[in-house]
Amino acid sequence: MEESLNTIAQAIIGLHSNPIKDYIFPILSPLLSAALGAWAAFYAVNTQEHNRMQIKNVDALNETMLSANEVRNSLMSIKDNYYKSIGKDPFQRMLTVPPVILNGGPIQFSISSLVFITQVSSNRVNNRWLRIEYIESLFKNYNNVLAMWQKRNEIMHEIMPHIMQFYGKPVSLAELVDALGQGPLAMLSDLTEQVLMITDDLLVEISCFLVGFPEVSKDIIPKKIKNNFRSLLTIQLPDNEDAINLLSIIPELDFEMASKIHNITAEEVKSRYRRLYLK
Repeated sequence: MEESLNTIAQAIIGLHSNPIKDYIFPILSPLLSAALGAWAAFYAVNTQEHNRMQIKNVDALNETMLSANEVRNSLMSIKDNYYKSIGKDPFQRMLTVPPVILNGGPIQFSISSLVFITQVSSNRVNNRWLRIEYIESLFKNYNNVLAMWQKRNEIMHEIMPHIMQFYGKPVSLAELVDALGQGPLAMLSDLTEQVLMITDDLLVEISCFLVGFPEVSKDIIPKKIKNNFRSLLTIQLPDNEDAINLLSIIPELDFEMASKIHNITAEEVKSRYRRLYLK
């Protein structure tokens, strides 16, 4: 009898519900599954967007390198026309540097594509290769010097009939003034010295940029992106004798002689043709 009562009591106890098991768990289970699914989806989308942005950044860095290499090749092509024969005499420089065929055009460079490099630590931003305003100046100055070369070409074509008699022989200031006039002579001399100086400066600086920029920018891009999606471009500079000679600075202008053309002091001439990048 007592055993039967215990069995009945146990059966009654078994009929009692477990709130956690019977109510809370069935409700929480789908909620937890939904939350986990939402988190997984958010993580996947966030990771995909992060990768997309990093790939875009790599493309911007590579495009910058390709543009810089185009600038360098164009400047080398220009300088190849005169670097072997140029001296210090401002008269000789005007006559020796011919009208130059400009194979390269202006660079259409969007500096805003490199804004992300400003987000690195302040210590690294002090490096000039990571300062976007400095990078922009390289391309702007290149476009400016192309325009200056084009202007000089136009002037040279106009005055060529008047100065051909002086080619290959010494010439004096008086002879050039008589042939061209003081004003046009001073303009041609000034434009010649400006393009020579800026071409030298930019050619050396852009070559340094092609070496330095990949080095300082490689840590900006996560290793995973470089290994799995995009590689950072590096450009090997030519090391043949002609390429090295083209990086040599042309002889310094004779400031005393140039001062007679412009009717200013030698120090003022030197100040006018001070270097943009090379100190």
